Amino acid sequence: MVMIVVVMLQSVLCLSAQSVRKVIKVQGGKRSVSEVVVDAMKVDSLKTDSLHVAKVPVDSLSAIAKDSILNDSLPKGKLKKTRLDEVFSQKFSLTRDTISHTAHFLLSLVPGVGQIYNRQYYKAPIFIGVIGGFAAGGVIASSNYNTFKNDYYHAVDLNLPSAITDPLERKMKQAGTVRTLFYSAAAVTYLYQIADATFHYRGYVNPVQKATILSAVFPGAGFVYTKRYWRLPIYYGAFAAAATVVDYNNRYFIRYRNAYNAMTDGDPTTEDEFHGRYTESQLSNARDAYRRDRDLGIICMVGIYAINIIDTYVTATLMNWDISRDLTANVKPVMFRDYAYTKSGGYASGAGLSLSIKF
Repeated sequence: MVMIVVVMLQSVLCLSAQSVRKVIKVQGGKRSVSEVVVDAMKVDSLKTDSLHVAKVPVDSLSAIAKDSILNDSLPKGKLKKTRLDEVFSQKFSLTRDTISHTAHFLLSLVPGVGQIYNRQYYKAPIFIGVIGGFAAGGVIASSNYNTFKNDYYHAVDLNLPSAITDPLERKMKQAGTVRTLFYSAAAVTYLYQIADATFHYRGYVNPVQKATILSAVFPGAGFVYTKRYWRLPIYYGAFAAAATVVDYNNRYFIRYRNAYNAMTDGDPTTEDEFHGRYTESQLSNARDAYRRDRDLGIICMVGIYAINIIDTYVTATLMNWDISRDLTANVKPVMFRDYAYTKSGGYASGAGLSLSIKF
């Protein structure tokens, strides 16, 4: 009986000599509270980096909580107030690891913001300048294209000789090509900066999800992330071929469509660029054929884009597949007995094979 009383007194004294502290952990932009049992009898020794933790090891505490407990002078029974104020006063910042992957992706839609969060500050003005420069070049080229286009069709309406209309047509096509190249370069650079921000995201993200997002934003980036570089020329070659088909057929579709419209608008002052070389049905058939081929090229581009995403997802999944080293399959003979009562009045028994798979 005396021993029981002594044990109970020791338990009460141990509990009274301990105090529970709530440690704030900040991780991934979210705050969580962890309970830490600290020996109250050793509060005075906190200055000498002595801490007895009963529930949560010191290594699992956040950096802020460890600094607060181990390196500062703390009043008895609670953390230092100024350090807690620092924890709770953390606010949104583009340079702090407090943004989730989804929020970071949405911020990356604004050129340069994702690079600022990744602390790659030098990239932000580069991407903004390149995108702005290509876009400005596209606007200038588009203005030149409209000017040459109006001059060309005005010359066609006046039924001027080919010596005048042909140079205007060449200038119009060149300006259209330059406009397409500038706008395409601006779009590619914009998508590349999103992929670059996603690629260098400093927080945790599932590798399969990251690879898939990279391929969806910028085709081929997922293969760079998974280090399947040999697939890049295959997909980019297919994209280039499909884009060439789309551009070629779209140009001729526009030409035959305008010629057909000029022939069927009922205005005798307008004349098509072929000067009556083709009939109305021929122009209609040619227009429909080029439009069909252009649409097929667009469908091919969409298909290549979808296959690129699917291929990246499958590749990343297989690379991160958890395969156990203890993968075994055993086949062995077994004897069994069926304890169900048979019609003949006995129990059934027999022999067979047992297959066991361990994975």
